[in-house]
Amino acid sequence: MVFSNNLLFGLGGQTPGPATFDSTLIGNSVWFDGSADYMDKTFSSGSAQSRIVYACWLQRNDFTRLQSIFTANKGGRADRFGFQADDTIDIHLEQSGGSTIIYSTSNVFRDTGWYHFILSIDLNVIQANAVQLYVNGVQNNVTVTFGPSAGALSTMDSFGNSGIHAIGKRGGASDRFSNTYQTQCTFLVGQSIQNGDVAVTDFLDTFTFGTNGSQFIPKSDANIAALASTAGGNSFCLDFANSSDLGNDISSNNNDFTPSSMTAANQSTSTPSLTFSTYNILDANPAYTSTNDGANTYVVTNVAGAGIRASLPMTSGKWYWEQRNTYNEAGPAISAGAGFVNLATNSIIGEGSGSHSCYLDLNGTVRINASTGSSIGITNGSTAVMGVAFDADTGKVWFRDSSGFGSSGDPANGTNAHATLATTSAPFFIASRVGGSIPEPFLNAGGNPTFNGLETAGGNADANGRGNFKLGAVPTGFLSLTQPTYLHQLIKE
Repeated sequence: MVFSNNLLFGLGGQTPGPATFDSTLIGNSVWFDGSADYMDKTFSSGSAQSRIVYACWLQRNDFTRLQSIFTANKGGRADRFGFQADDTIDIHLEQSGGSTIIYSTSNVFRDTGWYHFILSIDLNVIQANAVQLYVNGVQNNVTVTFGPSAGALSTMDSFGNSGIHAIGKRGGASDRFSNTYQTQCTFLVGQSIQNGDVAVTDFLDTFTFGTNGSQFIPKSDANIAALASTAGGNSFCLDFANSSDLGNDISSNNNDFTPSSMTAANQSTSTPSLTFSTYNILDANPAYTSTNDGANTYVVTNVAGAGIRASLPMTSGKWYWEQRNTYNEAGPAISAGAGFVNLATNSIIGEGSGSHSCYLDLNGTVRINASTGSSIGITNGSTAVMGVAFDADTGKVWFRDSSGFGSSGDPANGTNAHATLATTSAPFFIASRVGGSIPEPFLNAGGNPTFNGLETAGGNADANGRGNFKLGAVPTGFLSLTQPTYLHQLIKE
């Protein structure tokens, strides 16, 4: 379970308190679309290994289907690590003599936050301890579900050997595509946690909360690259920092991977160090069928008027984000650009009681709780990028287009708000409302500046230097919707 503590620190660091940890430790991630995106490398040399470690940060975007995390293939035999259709994990190992062993978890992994995985395999120890899986720094129980007797598998045929190694799909095949964000993908050949070569604390740091204990947090890309450099051989560390060379290995081994069906638009600045809000596919109205784009930056629903919330709450503070329309229909009953859902009513935009939600329709009219409003004099076209400034303390909302905020709205001064929502103790969320098998508007809370490659990034950051927005300067006092990731339960000092 991913634990993100915005109560102690506040989203984006707005709530007073101790200084947060360094939000630049991990600069970039990459997203795989779940249908065609992957990276692979064919190693020309190597040998059968008895020890390996694979570690990565991973954020899931869809569920209930086979998805690979890391796989290798040699001569048609495969070693693989990935998700099953029931959202458990299995580790599948093969040997040239025909022996196969499968380890699996009983836990399911259905969180949309960042996970940290460490897979350590050491076939020199008894079978029960040969495969260890650490999730968010804590060892997860894995059991043998199929395989030979203890000791029958002395080496892995593919992991660390010559042959294809792949991230984002099954190596040597065109299936099990991964619908995830990933970063710090790191492979250590000839080492294991069981043998004492590395430990969890080599991959994760801790952050202390005064006298209340500490939590696991990321280490820097440079720290992790050093592990791969020491391991040598077919080891690697991918940080996805170079948008023109996404598969660049930043260790001294220079084992670069080749991206397939991927461009600079697959790079993201949403990382475990600084997570930008996205849509939350698990928080869509369960009455509607919803699918996403592989990055949770837009979602397709099958019912007119359906909506979806985003992943980070807004309990207080001032926030700014942008959304880009994705369709060519106009009408006062269809939201376009932005809106809200408040958990006090557990309602989708424009539904329920109380003035806790609003949206901007294609006529440029602001609607509070679906009630007819008035035009605010901005252009909200079929593929327009719209900006939203929201003060969660006062409930005031302002909308903008490429020419600025409409009707003399001035978020920085708090004047001429386009809507004022009733504030409650329940948090607000970025949301959207559309329907009829049409995608929700693309969301950029700061980490998707090109709207999936449809726009040129504007290069406008907030006062903390975070986010990248299209329409112009972020209003003074408003921030991008971000938070750092903390892992594990509190570890008492």
